[in-house]
Amino acid sequence: MPKFRIQTLPPSRREKLREIWRNSQTKYRAKRRNLNALLNMTPPDNSIYDGDIQVDPGQVPGPTSPPPSPPTSPPPPSPHTEELKKLNKSLRRLKDQNKRLQRKVSKEKKRAEKYRKQSVRQNVTKLTVREKYHLPPRKKLINDKKAQVESFLLLDENSTVLPGKKDTVGRKEKRQRRVLTSSLKDLHKAYMQKCEKKHQLSYRQFIRYKPFYVTEARSSDRNTCACWEHANISLLIDALSSRGLITTKSLSALLSGITCDTENTKCMQRVCTKCCYDEPNLQDHNPADTATWEQWEKQDVVVGERSYKNWVKKKKRGTVGELTGVFNQRLNAIASHQLNWLHQVKQFRHIKENIHPNEMVLHIDFSENYACKLNTEIQAFHFGGNRQQATMHTGVAYSVSGSQCYATISQSLRHDERAVWAHVKPVIDDFRRRHENAIDTLHVLSDGPATQYRNRSNCFLMSCIPYTWGFKRITWNFSERSHGKGAPDGVGGVLKRKADMYVLGGSDLQTPRDLYEYLQKSSENVTIMWIEEIKERYKVVFQFKSLLCFEHSTKSSVVNGGSVKGVQ
Repeated sequence: MPKFRIQTLPPSRREKLREIWRNSQTKYRAKRRNLNALLNMTPPDNSIYDGDIQVDPGQVPGPTSPPPSPPTSPPPPSPHTEELKKLNKSLRRLKDQNKRLQRKVSKEKKRAEKYRKQSVRQNVTKLTVREKYHLPPRKKLINDKKAQVESFLLLDENSTVLPGKKDTVGRKEKRQRRVLTSSLKDLHKAYMQKCEKKHQLSYRQFIRYKPFYVTEARSSDRNTCACWEHANISLLIDALSSRGLITTKSLSALLSGITCDTENTKCMQRVCTKCCYDEPNLQDHNPADTATWEQWEKQDVVVGERSYKNWVKKKKRGTVGELTGVFNQRLNAIASHQLNWLHQVKQFRHIKENIHPNEMVLHIDFSENYACKLNTEIQAFHFGGNRQQATMHTGVAYSVSGSQCYATISQSLRHDERAVWAHVKPVIDDFRRRHENAIDTLHVLSDGPATQYRNRSNCFLMSCIPYTWGFKRITWNFSERSHGKGAPDGVGGVLKRKADMYVLGGSDLQTPRDLYEYLQKSSENVTIMWIEEIKERYKVVFQFKSLLCFEHSTKSSVVNGGSVKGVQ
């Protein structure tokens, strides 16, 4: 058991306990004295025996001391004793009070000394390390690093936006997902090579500053818009890596190993005299060993009397020598494709960031047709051909003053060149009206499908129609094949997701017109427009091809027989 300490009690209780102890001690001492007196009593010796015993006269005992008196009760306390006790009690109380005041004074002295040192420290003008070397404040530097990492990862060559309406992340703030094109380690190395010294950071900080909507590819993601050339080279890299023939899966690192400079056109087109015969460094292997790999290829499919090409993923079997030969051939072929893609991404970004006051940039793309839905559908409607579809053409217009998102909806399912200009015209008219018709130069960005944008009919319309609207110059920029994803795809995903949530809430969107009316009311950041029948809209344009070409012969080249020989 722990020892009892009287100092732990309050002063009043402490004095009472001590008074009890003193009374007990007084009683104990009186009782002890009485007991000792009884033990020391001896009987009186009145006779001296002198029979046969000879007693030495010097040893004769003298007279014995008288017996002690019987114990008597203690005298009653005098009034002086009581007064002395009261004085002692007051003295002890004052001593305890004095000790408490001394501790309080000591505590206040320490606090005053602390405040004095702080005031002295504040008055001393001592420069910190950041002030001495003129470095920005730590919080500002952290925000700058976050902004640099975010802008780096949002580049189109580092991440691609997913166009699906379900490809979103975030609870409070819904954002369209972006998937990284390379691993985070490779992107961190590329960031460290490009950024300034003050913005360099570790790999762990790089991951911490990554935006939440920029993610790596998940196993649940199904990429339906992948480039077949990049897909084939990735399959070959996986096959070689599984056998331990290569040490990296990064395509950029492999291209750096066979070229002098990945940004040099001659090196990437494999016509450089120094590196055109270089091959990737492979580990020691036996070329005669068997190997298997997969590749995307086209095969002829015949349905009735019609034959067409169909893409199929085939499994190949052969030797390791054949595998390395196919890999070297694919790597040399994809070098030019990789250069074109990265160069176009940089040029697209340069056009958006360096817009003049009289210019506008329009990034457009056809979104996947939206299938109109009802909250409750009968079986015949769900599995039959009664469901209507809406064509959705999305775009983002940029100017010096900012950007604006657009979406045009039509019940016509045409995606040809006439439909393109039918969807583009109201967008350009609205954007120019916002800027008081001060725009006379148009830059169009799009992907390159031959059935929609990249064909001779669209080039003819481009050389004629914009000049009738008052434009003096127009350029059309097509992206590299299978690399046309961008901001318009995100606009389409947002609108489709909003429409699905409206249907799940108990409403119906049975026709494209219903879809248009709902999106026009609910979309605040996207301008929604309705497009009438495409054929009627551009009927006059195609009836007067020769008139348009003659009227703008100084702006564009002459068109003979429907084929474009040259467009400005």
